[in-house]
Amino acid sequence: MAVPPMQNSRRALTVWSIGLVAAVVLVLAGNLLMARYGNQMRDARPETYIAEAERLMNREDFPGAFAAWHKAYERGPESPLVHKVLGDLHHRLSHWEEASGAYEKALAMGSDSTGVRLNLLVCFLERARYEELARRGRAFMDAGFDDPFFPRYVAEAHFRLKRFQEAIPYINWALEGFQNDLYLLLRLEQCHQAIGNTEEAEAVRKRIAEVEQTVQSFRES
Repeated sequence: MAVPPMQNSRRALTVWSIGLVAAVVLVLAGNLLMARYGNQMRDARPETYIAEAERLMNREDFPGAFAAWHKAYERGPESPLVHKVLGDLHHRLSHWEEASGAYEKALAMGSDSTGVRLNLLVCFLERARYEELARRGRAFMDAGFDDPFFPRYVAEAHFRLKRFQEAIPYINWALEGFQNDLYLLLRLEQCHQAIGNTEEAEAVRKRIAEVEQTVQSFRES
């Protein structure tokens, strides 16, 4: 017996509705699974907690930053970035020995960061390890790191070791990046004076006076 057209339409509509609901359910389930998978992937990555540690460090929430760092370490103990961030945390707290150890670990694991190297030199400076500061600073420069802070720190190491002649070329090198830096100019004048270069010392003193006058004029303008 033939099925009335109205009944066929209702059956087709029912089948279509069921199919549509099933499709929506499948899409929602898929999205839920994808979201859950994405969350799991983010949670598994040390970078997720490195970013959190840096955010909390910038807010000076150091307990929270260290807690986030530990989660990053659990997920990536071999990551140079993980050890770099630990060094940064200790550096911000002036824990120079702990910061130095963390930066050394980052370097041992292949970090190519200029910041890691410069901060390590700061740790040597703060711990009065001037021989190591000079040696490592020169090694970084020989490896191609050309930030003017490198010769600045090497010059400071030589100055504090009273190796004034050795400090002079590094001060001049640093001055190429920090033109008319009064601290560097004062160190240069002191080095020349200490080794008896009176004419050079006088020339630097004149340069210092000119820079100071320029700064004073700028402040008054």
